[in-house]
Amino acid sequence: MGEDDDIKRAAGLKQLAESAGQVYPSPIRLLLLVAIAIFSVEISYMLFLHKVVPLSPFQEALVDASTLVLLVTPALYFFLYRPFVIHIKEHRKAEAALRESEEQFRGIFDYSKVGVTVLGADYKYLKINKAFCDMVGYSEKELLAHDFKGITHPDDVDINIKLSEKLRAGEIDFFHLEKRYIHKNGGVIWGDLTVSSVRKEDGTLRYVVAIIQDMTERKVAERALLEAKEKAEEATRLKDKFVSLVSHDLKTPLTSMLGFLKLVRHDTAAPLNEGARLILDRGIESGKQMVSLIDDLLTISRFKTGQLKLNRQFFDAKYIGAKMAADFSHLARQKGIEIENAIPDNSRMYADKTLLTEAVQNLVSNAIKFCKGGDRITISLDGSPSTIYVRDTGPGIQPGLLRHLFDYDKKTSTPGTAGETGTGFGLPLVKDIVELHGGELYLDCPPGKGCLFSLALPHISPKILLVDDEKDFRYLLIEHLKEMNATIIEAEHGEEALTMTAAVRPDLIITDIKMPVMDGLELLKAVKGMPHLRDIPVIVLSGEFGMEIRDTVFKLGADDFVTKKFDKNDFLPRVRRFIG
Repeated sequence: MGEDDDIKRAAGLKQLAESAGQVYPSPIRLLLLVAIAIFSVEISYMLFLHKVVPLSPFQEALVDASTLVLLVTPALYFFLYRPFVIHIKEHRKAEAALRESEEQFRGIFDYSKVGVTVLGADYKYLKINKAFCDMVGYSEKELLAHDFKGITHPDDVDINIKLSEKLRAGEIDFFHLEKRYIHKNGGVIWGDLTVSSVRKEDGTLRYVVAIIQDMTERKVAERALLEAKEKAEEATRLKDKFVSLVSHDLKTPLTSMLGFLKLVRHDTAAPLNEGARLILDRGIESGKQMVSLIDDLLTISRFKTGQLKLNRQFFDAKYIGAKMAADFSHLARQKGIEIENAIPDNSRMYADKTLLTEAVQNLVSNAIKFCKGGDRITISLDGSPSTIYVRDTGPGIQPGLLRHLFDYDKKTSTPGTAGETGTGFGLPLVKDIVELHGGELYLDCPPGKGCLFSLALPHISPKILLVDDEKDFRYLLIEHLKEMNATIIEAEHGEEALTMTAAVRPDLIITDIKMPVMDGLELLKAVKGMPHLRDIPVIVLSGEFGMEIRDTVFKLGADDFVTKKFDKNDFLPRVRRFIG
C-alpha cells in the first residue's frame, strides 16, 4: 500500500543520483577545468591585444564567445549545477534513512514478543508477525485469508465490530479492548488489544495497526484468585453465622444456670457452709466470664456480618462517666481504687450511646483489672468536646504487647493484679466501635506510668430549625439558644420549613402553631408522617395554653409542648434533652 509507493520513489531517486554521478564531474574537477579554460583563453586574448598573434575576424568572434561562455559558467555552476548536486545528496540521505527505518520496523514487526497485525480498510489481514501466529495457532497464510471476525470469540465479535466501525468513520483514532480469540485447537485465548488508525491525506482510512498482548495466564490467575476470595468470604460468613447462632443459643441456658446458682448461694432457708459457698462463688464468677465472652462474641459477630447499625443521637457525655462510676464503684472499692467522673455537665456528644458506653465500660473494666490499691481511674473530656479520655495510674502496658493489642486473633490478655482473667476481645471491640463512628482510638501507655485511652469521635454541631412567622420572636429564641452552640435555621411557615428539610436535615424542630400558608399542626403531621423525618424531635410553641391544645399536639406526635411565655431556665433543659 503506502509503503510500496515510498519504496518505488526512493528507488527512482537512487537511480537518478547514480546516473548524475556518472554524467557530471565532481565540483572540484569542474572548477579546475573551468580555471584552465579561462586561463588559456585569456592568454590567447592578451597575445592578440598586443598583436603578438594575429587573429582573423572569425577567430576574434570565437575568442569573444569563449570569453563570454567562461564568464557565464561560474554563474551556471552556483545557480544550477551546485543546487542540483545538493538535491541529489539530500535524496541519497533520505533514501538511506528510509531504508534504515524500514529495516528497524521490519525487525520490530518480525521479532516482537507481542502480536502485531496490519489490516486493510476492509479489516482483512495484510501483514501478521510470528508472535500473533504463535498466539492463535494459525500460519500467516491461513490468517491472510480471513478477517478478524473469523478468529474472534462469538461473544466479543459485536463489541469489536462496533469499535472498528467507529474507527473507520473517524469518530475515534484508536481503541482498547480485552477480547477472546479462538485458538486453532479450539481453546480460548485472552488478548489485550490496542488498535490505531493510519489515514490518507483526505482523512479516509488507509489501514489499521493492531497490537495484541497475550493475557491468558493472567486471566486464569485472576479467576483462580477471585474464586479463592469468594470461597474465603463464604467460609467467613458461615463462621460468623455459626458463632452468632451458637453464642445466642448458649447465652440463654447459661444465664438461667447462673440465676439458679445465685438462688442456691443466697438461700437463707437452707444456708450453705463456707466451703460450698466458696465453690458456688467460683462457679458463678466463671459463669459471668462466660456470659461476658458470649456478649463480646455476639457483638463482634454483628460487626463482621454488617448487622450492627449505628443509632446516633445527641446526649450528655456526663451520663457515661456517671454510669461508669456507679456500675464499678463496688468492684473498685474492693481493690482500693478510686473512680472519678471528671466530665462536666452539658458535654454534648453525637454517637450511638449504647455502643459508646460499652466501649468506655471495656476500658474502665480493663483499668480496674490492672490497677491496685491507691490507683485512680479518671473519665474526662479534657476540653475536647468530642473526645472521651480514660486515664489510670496503673502499671501501664509492656511494649511487647502493644503491637497486637487490638488484634482479635492475637492473645494479649494477661491476669490482673488480683488474678482476674479476661476474654481478650475488649480492646479490639473498643477500636471497632470507635472506627464505626468514623473516629480514631489513641493509646499512650508508657510502662510504669499508667495508660491513657482517647476515643476521638467526629465533632458535629446540632442543627435547629426554628419555624415562626414573627421575626422578633425568632430573634428572641435565637438569643436564648446561643449558649447551645447549635446552628439555627429559620423558616416563616410550615411549607418553607419542609422545603428546608429536603436540603438540610435538622436535629430538632421548634415550631409555632399559628402561621400562614402552613401552620404548625400541619407541619407536625407532615414531619411525623414521613419515614425519613419522623424521628426528628419536635417542640411545639403556642401562645395559648390548655389541655385541649396540649393533647392535640401530643397526639400528632410532638415530643414536647411549651407556651410562648416560657422561662429560659425551663426551656433550655427541654432543648438540651434532645440535642445534648
